Amino acid sequence: MTWVGTPYVYGGTGPSGFDCSGLVCRVFSDNGVTLPRTVTGMMELGSEVAVDSLLPGDLLIFDNPRHVGIFIGDGQFIHSSSWQGRGVVITPLAQENYSRRFTCARRVI
Repeated sequence: MTWVGTPYVYGGTGPSGFDCSGLVCRVFSDNGVTLPRTVTGMMELGSEVAVDSLLPGDLLIFDNPRHVGIFIGDGQFIHSSSWQGRGVVITPLAQENYSRRFTCARRVI
Protein backbone atom coordinates (compact mmCIF):
# COMPACT_ATOMS: atom_id res chain seq x y z
CA MET A 1 0.00 0.00 0.00
CA THR A 2 3.05 2.23 0.47
CA TRP A 3 3.39 2.56 -3.29
CA VAL A 4 -0.20 3.64 -4.10
CA GLY A 5 0.01 6.82 -6.18
CA THR A 6 3.51 6.11 -7.51
CA PRO A 7 3.63 6.91 -11.26
CA TYR A 8 3.68 4.31 -14.01
CA VAL A 9 7.12 4.09 -15.64
CA TYR A 10 7.78 1.51 -18.34
CA GLY A 11 10.55 -0.77 -17.03
CA GLY A 12 10.35 0.91 -13.62
CA THR A 13 11.20 -0.95 -10.44
CA GLY A 14 10.73 2.01 -8.07
CA PRO A 15 10.86 4.02 -6.05
CA SER A 16 10.08 6.85 -8.49
CA GLY A 17 7.97 4.70 -10.81
CA PHE A 18 6.87 1.15 -11.61
CA ASP A 19 5.57 -0.91 -14.46
CA CYS A 20 3.27 -3.78 -13.46
CA SER A 21 5.88 -6.50 -13.04
CA GLY A 22 8.34 -4.07 -11.49
CA LEU A 23 5.85 -3.29 -8.73
CA VAL A 24 5.18 -6.98 -8.07
CA CYS A 25 8.91 -7.78 -8.00
CA ARG A 26 9.59 -4.90 -5.63
CA VAL A 27 6.79 -5.79 -3.19
CA PHE A 28 7.86 -9.43 -3.03
CA SER A 29 11.58 -8.56 -2.86
CA ASP A 30 10.93 -6.16 0.02
CA ASN A 31 9.41 -9.18 1.78
CA GLY A 32 12.25 -11.60 1.05
CA VAL A 33 10.80 -13.36 -2.02
CA THR A 34 12.60 -13.20 -5.37
CA LEU A 35 10.42 -13.35 -8.48
CA PRO A 36 11.23 -13.28 -12.21
CA ARG A 37 11.11 -9.76 -13.68
CA THR A 38 8.56 -10.56 -16.40
CA VAL A 39 4.88 -11.46 -16.32
CA THR A 40 5.66 -14.51 -18.45
CA GLY A 41 8.18 -15.69 -15.87
CA MET A 42 5.73 -15.12 -13.03
CA MET A 43 3.10 -17.24 -14.82
CA GLU A 44 5.35 -20.28 -14.42
CA LEU A 45 5.74 -19.99 -10.63
CA GLY A 46 3.89 -21.60 -7.77
CA SER A 47 0.52 -23.21 -8.26
CA GLU A 48 -2.60 -22.10 -10.07
CA VAL A 49 -5.43 -20.87 -7.85
CA ALA A 50 -9.15 -20.68 -8.63
CA VAL A 51 -10.70 -17.21 -8.40
CA ASP A 52 -12.98 -18.32 -5.56
CA SER A 53 -9.92 -19.47 -3.57
CA LEU A 54 -7.79 -16.30 -3.87
CA LEU A 55 -5.79 -15.15 -0.86
CA PRO A 56 -3.95 -11.87 -0.34
CA GLY A 57 -0.56 -12.12 -2.02
CA ASP A 58 -1.72 -14.25 -4.95
CA LEU A 59 -0.58 -13.00 -8.36
CA LEU A 60 -3.28 -12.11 -10.89
CA ILE A 61 -2.30 -12.46 -14.54
CA PHE A 62 -4.14 -10.74 -17.39
CA ASP A 63 -3.79 -10.86 -21.18
CA ASN A 64 -4.20 -8.41 -24.09
CA PRO A 65 -2.11 -6.65 -22.97
CA ARG A 66 -0.20 -8.89 -20.56
CA HIS A 67 -0.42 -7.52 -17.02
CA VAL A 68 0.11 -8.62 -13.41
CA GLY A 69 -1.16 -7.45 -10.04
CA ILE A 70 -1.34 -8.66 -6.45
CA PHE A 71 -4.65 -9.73 -4.90
CA ILE A 72 -5.20 -7.85 -1.63
CA GLY A 73 -8.54 -9.31 -0.53
CA ASP A 74 -12.15 -8.14 -0.71
CA GLY A 75 -12.15 -8.70 -4.48
CA GLN A 76 -9.45 -6.08 -5.10
CA PHE A 77 -5.89 -6.03 -6.38
CA ILE A 78 -3.00 -3.57 -6.41
CA HIS A 79 -1.11 -2.96 -9.64
CA SER A 80 0.69 -0.33 -11.69
CA SER A 81 -1.54 0.82 -14.53
CA SER A 82 -0.31 2.63 -17.61
CA TRP A 83 -3.88 3.62 -18.55
CA GLN A 84 -4.17 7.42 -18.43
CA GLY A 85 -1.00 7.56 -16.35
CA ARG A 86 -2.75 6.13 -13.30
CA GLY A 87 0.31 4.41 -11.82
CA VAL A 88 -0.06 2.28 -8.70
CA VAL A 89 -3.75 1.87 -7.89
CA ILE A 90 -6.20 -0.51 -6.25
CA THR A 91 -8.85 -1.91 -8.60
CA PRO A 92 -11.76 -4.34 -8.16
CA LEU A 93 -11.09 -7.61 -9.97
CA ALA A 94 -14.71 -7.42 -11.16
CA GLN A 95 -13.94 -4.21 -13.11
CA GLU A 96 -14.84 -5.16 -16.69
CA ASN A 97 -11.52 -4.28 -18.29
CA TYR A 98 -9.77 -6.70 -15.95
CA SER A 99 -12.40 -9.41 -15.46
CA ARG A 100 -12.63 -10.05 -19.22
CA ARG A 101 -8.81 -10.19 -19.56
CA PHE A 102 -8.16 -12.36 -16.48
CA THR A 103 -6.00 -15.35 -17.43
CA CYS A 104 -4.96 -17.05 -14.19
CA ALA A 105 -3.93 -16.62 -10.58
CA ARG A 106 -0.71 -18.02 -9.15
CA ARG A 107 0.15 -18.66 -5.50
CA VAL A 108 3.86 -18.21 -4.96
CA ILE A 109 3.99 -17.93 -1.15
